[in-house]
Amino acid sequence: MLSFGVVALFAATGVLLGIFLVRHAKIDDAALRLAAATLGVSSLLLMIREGLSALPQLLSYVRTGAGENLYKFAAYALVSSASVSVALGLNFPTDRAADSRTAALPQVFFLQGGRVPQSGQSVPTFLVPFGEEAEVCAADASCVIGISLDSTSMTYIQMLGQGLSSCGTTLAPVEVSVRGFASSSRFPGRADSDDLNRQVANQRAGVVAATLRNALSVPAREDVRITTVTWPTYSEMTQVAGFNDVDGDGQYSADRGLLNRRAEIAVDRSGECEVAFSGTPQ
Repeated sequence: MLSFGVVALFAATGVLLGIFLVRHAKIDDAALRLAAATLGVSSLLLMIREGLSALPQLLSYVRTGAGENLYKFAAYALVSSASVSVALGLNFPTDRAADSRTAALPQVFFLQGGRVPQSGQSVPTFLVPFGEEAEVCAADASCVIGISLDSTSMTYIQMLGQGLSSCGTTLAPVEVSVRGFASSSRFPGRADSDDLNRQVANQRAGVVAATLRNALSVPAREDVRITTVTWPTYSEMTQVAGFNDVDGDGQYSADRGLLNRRAEIAVDRSGECEVAFSGTPQ
């Protein structure tokens, strides 16, 4: 005689089988998920029909204990629970949320090079782009447009601050220098566009340095030393920026200007995360 616990065991086995198939199927295509949804609806209708036909056998077992034909109901429970679990899982997978969070993470701009310390090692430098050109600068150069960080850059700097926080100690502090750059775009109605661009570059460095400082863990703020580099002249900034944003006709190129609208975070000393080189670095 077949006990009702065996039926429950078959149903539980079906659910586990469905979960296993979902986790190892790795089906991301929308068309396949739609097909799975269609299968789920069809399975549901089939479950209702088959379940109603098998219900008298289950009720008979409950009343009299006669379970000779209960295997049919158990097999039905196994197949139906597995198919519905697969259909639901393919359309509402729980670990897709992690994938969406990963896709939303900012792209890391990293330059292996930059300034070279006395040791001869290249300095890891992280680039922070600024998408907008500076506009409407007042006489005190308190530019609002063009020096603000977007949410992607904010998240990027916060991640960098989290990593640097783990590297600095009292005996081996982290040393970071931040410097900003600006394009050579003109400010309408202003004769001092070059100097305004220099001030914009320095403001960008200040914004990035403050954001990075706030991203550090509280215990690490003494062990991660952040220095803001400011440009005394516009020509000095352009010589270091590395990109000429004026085309062959002597006109400013907005596309080229994108390359100069940035800030650089150079990790001059990485504390306990310092890599020891043997011999001359390649």
